[in-house]
Amino acid sequence: MKNFLDQLADEEMPAMPSELDANLHHRINNLLLGQQVLELICFGIPYVFFHLLHALTAAAVFSISGRYPRTGEDHASRNGQND
Repeated sequence: MKNFLDQLADEEMPAMPSELDANLHHRINNLLLGQQVLELICFGIPYVFFHLLHALTAAAVFSISGRYPRTGEDHASRNGQND
């Protein structure tokens, strides 16, 4: 007795209609485009906006005070190169 997969391998499969293939591609392309636009609106634009805002704020602070705001680690003092 053959198992199910062997029986399935022996069966003849009809050819897929070409209009089904075109319709499937059209639906998938629309879904992928919608997903990418949604990701751009929800994640990409806010990410760029906040990084640009950070840079513009630092430029404004530097223009007013003459000092760049210190954020993060101070690598120079850690290596003994304090000025």
